Amino acid sequence: MFRFFLDENVPRRIAERLKAEGHDVVEVAAGPLRGKPDDYLWRRAATEGRIFVTRDIGATALPIRPAPVSIILLRGPETLTAVQLDAMFGAFWEQVERNGLVGHLVSVRPGGYRLHRIRT
Repeated sequence: MFRFFLDENVPRRIAERLKAEGHDVVEVAAGPLRGKPDDYLWRRAATEGRIFVTRDIGATALPIRPAPVSIILLRGPETLTAVQLDAMFGAFWEQVERNGLVGHLVSVRPGGYRLHRIRT
Protein backbone atom coordinates (compact mmCIF):
# COMPACT_ATOMS: atom_id res chain seq x y z
CA MET A 1 0.00 0.00 0.00
CA PHE A 2 1.18 3.52 -0.83
CA ARG A 3 0.22 6.88 0.64
CA PHE A 4 -0.76 9.52 -1.93
CA PHE A 5 -1.37 13.25 -1.85
CA LEU A 6 -3.32 14.38 -4.94
CA ASP A 7 -3.16 18.05 -5.89
CA GLU A 8 -6.46 19.72 -6.74
CA ASN A 9 -5.71 19.52 -10.47
CA VAL A 10 -5.68 15.71 -10.43
CA PRO A 11 -8.96 14.09 -11.55
CA ARG A 12 -11.10 12.33 -8.96
CA ARG A 13 -11.01 9.21 -11.18
CA ILE A 14 -7.34 8.72 -10.28
CA ALA A 15 -8.16 9.00 -6.57
CA GLU A 16 -10.92 6.44 -7.00
CA ARG A 17 -8.57 4.08 -8.87
CA LEU A 18 -5.95 4.28 -6.11
CA LYS A 19 -8.49 3.91 -3.29
CA ALA A 20 -9.97 0.85 -5.01
CA GLU A 21 -6.50 -0.71 -4.86
CA GLY A 22 -6.37 -0.04 -1.12
CA HIS A 23 -4.04 2.94 -1.12
CA ASP A 24 -4.33 5.81 1.38
CA VAL A 25 -5.26 8.92 -0.62
CA VAL A 26 -5.58 12.56 0.41
CA GLU A 27 -7.42 14.64 -2.20
CA VAL A 28 -6.76 18.37 -2.03
CA ALA A 29 -9.84 19.10 -4.17
CA ALA A 30 -12.14 17.27 -1.76
CA GLY A 31 -11.49 19.18 1.42
CA PRO A 32 -10.15 22.13 3.37
CA LEU A 33 -6.74 22.02 1.63
CA ARG A 34 -8.24 23.32 -1.62
CA GLY A 35 -6.62 26.61 -2.61
CA LYS A 36 -3.62 26.25 -0.27
CA PRO A 37 -0.25 27.35 -1.71
CA ASP A 38 1.98 24.80 -3.44
CA ASP A 39 4.70 25.06 -0.79
CA TYR A 40 2.19 24.23 1.95
CA LEU A 41 0.93 21.18 0.03
CA TRP A 42 4.52 20.09 -0.72
CA ARG A 43 5.46 20.24 2.97
CA ARG A 44 2.32 18.42 3.98
CA ALA A 45 2.97 15.58 1.51
CA ALA A 46 6.58 15.37 2.71
CA THR A 47 5.81 15.34 6.43
CA GLU A 48 3.10 12.71 5.94
CA GLY A 49 5.41 10.50 3.83
CA ARG A 50 3.18 10.65 0.76
CA ILE A 51 3.65 10.50 -3.00
CA PHE A 52 2.69 13.91 -4.38
CA VAL A 53 0.68 13.74 -7.63
CA THR A 54 0.13 16.93 -9.62
CA ARG A 55 -0.28 18.44 -13.09
CA ASP A 56 1.46 21.65 -11.99
CA ILE A 57 5.06 21.70 -13.20
CA GLY A 58 5.75 24.71 -10.98
CA ALA A 59 4.86 22.71 -7.90
CA THR A 60 7.54 20.14 -8.75
CA ALA A 61 10.31 22.76 -8.87
CA LEU A 62 10.02 23.84 -5.27
CA PRO A 63 13.43 23.78 -3.57
CA ILE A 64 11.89 22.88 -0.24
CA ARG A 65 13.34 20.09 1.85
CA PRO A 66 12.35 17.58 2.83
CA ALA A 67 10.75 16.52 -0.42
CA PRO A 68 7.77 14.18 -0.70
CA VAL A 69 8.55 10.46 -0.92
CA SER A 70 8.05 10.70 -4.67
CA ILE A 71 6.49 13.16 -7.10
CA ILE A 72 4.33 12.11 -10.03
CA LEU A 73 3.88 14.88 -12.59
CA LEU A 74 1.07 14.27 -15.08
CA ARG A 75 2.06 16.00 -18.33
CA GLY A 76 0.24 16.58 -21.57
CA PRO A 77 -1.95 19.14 -23.26
CA GLU A 78 -4.38 21.08 -21.09
CA THR A 79 -7.12 19.63 -23.31
CA LEU A 80 -6.68 16.14 -21.82
CA THR A 81 -9.94 15.09 -20.21
CA ALA A 82 -10.28 13.40 -16.83
CA VAL A 83 -10.89 10.11 -18.66
CA GLN A 84 -7.72 10.55 -20.73
CA LEU A 85 -5.64 11.51 -17.69
CA ASP A 86 -6.97 8.49 -15.80
CA ALA A 87 -6.11 6.20 -18.73
CA MET A 88 -2.62 7.72 -18.96
CA PHE A 89 -2.07 7.28 -15.22
CA GLY A 90 -3.47 3.75 -15.35
CA ALA A 91 -1.08 2.71 -18.14
CA PHE A 92 1.84 4.16 -16.18
CA TRP A 93 0.72 2.54 -12.91
CA GLU A 94 0.52 -0.90 -14.57
CA GLN A 95 4.03 -0.60 -16.06
CA VAL A 96 6.09 1.06 -13.34
CA GLU A 97 8.17 -0.81 -10.77
CA ARG A 98 6.30 0.73 -7.85
CA ASN A 99 8.95 0.16 -5.21
CA GLY A 100 11.39 2.05 -7.46
CA LEU A 101 9.35 5.26 -7.17
CA VAL A 102 10.84 6.34 -3.84
CA GLY A 103 13.15 9.32 -4.26
CA HIS A 104 12.07 10.02 -7.83
CA LEU A 105 10.20 12.63 -9.81
CA VAL A 106 8.20 10.76 -12.42
CA SER A 107 7.11 12.64 -15.52
CA VAL A 108 4.10 10.80 -16.98
CA ARG A 109 3.05 11.63 -20.54
CA PRO A 110 0.73 10.00 -23.05
CA GLY A 111 2.63 6.93 -24.22
CA GLY A 112 5.23 6.72 -21.47
CA TYR A 113 7.04 8.05 -18.43
CA ARG A 114 10.52 9.06 -17.24
CA LEU A 115 12.11 8.77 -13.82
CA HIS A 116 14.35 11.53 -12.47
CA ARG A 117 16.17 11.31 -9.15
CA ILE A 118 15.01 13.91 -6.60
CA ARG A 119 18.02 15.93 -5.48
CA THR A 120 18.45 16.00 -1.74
